[in-house]
Amino acid sequence: MNTKQVADKLVQWCREGDYKKCYNELYHENAVSKEASWVPNNETQGRDSIIKEYEE
Repeated sequence: MNTKQVADKLVQWCREGDYKKCYNELYHENAVSKEASWVPNNETQGRDSIIKEYEE
């Protein structure tokens, strides 16, 4: 999948409000989410953990 295809899918799913599909389809199972260094617990590892954090 090229960058445009990824972007098109992301836009489509966001417009549909299907944010979880974005994570499930576009994030690797070992993805790492990093926030600014001053944010407590600024690193989340693993797609499932990232999804759980955004659902809270």
